[in-house]
Parts: sequence; structure tokens; C-alpha cells
Amino acid sequence: MQATLKSKVSEIFTEYNFSKEDAGFISEVLSEIDNRQDEKFQVSKELFLTQKDKVELIERIDNVKVELIERIESVKIDIYKAIFTAGIIQLLAIVGSGLAIINFIRK
Repeated sequence: MQATLKSKVSEIFTEYNFSKEDAGFISEVLSEIDNRQDEKFQVSKELFLTQKDKVELIERIDNVKVELIERIESVKIDIYKAIFTAGIIQLLAIVGSGLAIINFIRK
């Protein structure tokens, strides 16, 4: 508890004729309440993001974003290769079929 608040509490107790022991006890109780509130604040403070946490989180998101873009590019290239290969195979199949038909007609 702050010193000014403690002195005010002591003044009030003295003014209303509380004994020093009662005033001290109540001051201790108020100090304990204040300490517990401070502890709860410190615990809940850890749940909130600090500026450092935000910066770290943004950096991690950026890193994941870069990795994801690289993976997407890699998959795109693989898909283009597969489509090109399938197209070449189809073209060869059509040419082969045409040659087979022409060869069959000649006989």
C-alpha cells in the first residue's frame, strides 16, 4: 500500500479513537489486499501481448508466409510439368494412332 494511503488510514483510525493495534491490523489487511491485487495483475499481465510479443508474432507469420509462397511455387511447377508431360503423351498417342491408321490403310 502506498505511504500516503497508509498515513491517511492511520489518521482516520486515530481520529475515530481506534487503538494502535487495531489501526496496525487494518493497515496490514489493506496491505495484504493490495499485494494480492498486485499479484493478480502480474498474473493477468502475462496473458496479454507485449510489443515484443507482437513483433515476434508478426515475424513468425512473415516467415510462414514466405515458406507457404515457396511451397505454392514448387507445387505450381510440379503441376505444370505433369500437365506438359500428359500433353506430350497424348500428342504421341494421337500421332501413333494416326500412323497406325495410315499403315493399316496401306496394307
